[in-house]
Amino acid sequence: MKKALISLFFLVVSQTIMAQNCGIFVNGVMQSIGPVETIVGDATDGLSLDTNHNGIPDITFPASGGATIGGSAERITFPTNGQYFDANDSSDTEAMRHGYSQTELKTTVPLNSEVESGWLKLRVYKDDTFADDERMPLTMGDEADVLDNGDLDGTYVSEGTNIVIAPDWIGYGLDAGTDTAEQEESTVHSAGGQAQKITADAVNEGFRQSCTQVKITDSGYYRLTAWAYVSVGVVTVKAQEGANDWTEYGAVNSATTGAWELLMFEFQKAADGAATNIIFLSSGGAATYIIDDVVVTEITPSSGFGRASCGDEHFMFSWETDGSVQMTGGTTNTAASDSDTDFCIYDGGCTPWFRNRLGASKEFRCEAKYN
Repeated sequence: MKKALISLFFLVVSQTIMAQNCGIFVNGVMQSIGPVETIVGDATDGLSLDTNHNGIPDITFPASGGATIGGSAERITFPTNGQYFDANDSSDTEAMRHGYSQTELKTTVPLNSEVESGWLKLRVYKDDTFADDERMPLTMGDEADVLDNGDLDGTYVSEGTNIVIAPDWIGYGLDAGTDTAEQEESTVHSAGGQAQKITADAVNEGFRQSCTQVKITDSGYYRLTAWAYVSVGVVTVKAQEGANDWTEYGAVNSATTGAWELLMFEFQKAADGAATNIIFLSSGGAATYIIDDVVVTEITPSSGFGRASCGDEHFMFSWETDGSVQMTGGTTNTAASDSDTDFCIYDGGCTPWFRNRLGASKEFRCEAKYN
């Protein structure tokens, strides 16, 4: 009788464990994974099933599915109790710190992928070369580009003497004959494409794209990124209201000459019913600059918590839907602000941003849960 009860107990427990459900994003689409002995999808999804880890299935993205990062896949443990850790190799001791049981569901996820369990989502990052002074926003969800021809490729359109502008864009404040707008093909950020080059003889001269409410909607949250190569002066990129008073939603200036520089900021569009202009222009006076790979993505506000490391520096953190951040348990050279000589986390406008200001390239890791 006692043996029968014990057998019944383990049957119930095992059935409970096998009934755990979760989902995983594959190419930006949530794929359902039912009871852990079952996987939804086929070989074209780039998924495979491996039950050789303590009898618990592994769901992996093989190299053909884009899972490899620097030649090796990233593995995290995602137990049924919602905890997790990054175990890139068998010597990682994080599992001991969290006290995992044998009822773990193990998944392998590529950089910037997500796993969903209940009401929380998990975002995993790893970058072996997080460069000095580089910034990295904490992205959540499937962020889609809303711009037309952000690559600045195609057949450029003449707008006057020495003025040609990329398709879907128009000149801004340029004077035919004294300013020059060119289709650049030698100095480009993305090999094989084109870029927009501007030679401006005065302040506030460049080019823009008008985004309707279909693309950038009232009260929406957005992130703009663009690559700039400035030879002379300073270039500014702005997002601003484009119909009435040209209210500025956000802007950033270049700070480097003679090299490609990432320009990035986040903004919330006002509830004004107007279109939004994305504008590149000379700032403070004459400027010569090249712009390439412009992206504007919509952001879904969220709140959550996580932990991050950059080289030997690390901390735990949490954030609110307005992008404000709190940091705890930080090592010596960490800061909850954009502070020199530190590994930083701070409010980027709508979401938390990380920045390596430690003086050298470092390995970066982050795990973040959010809703």
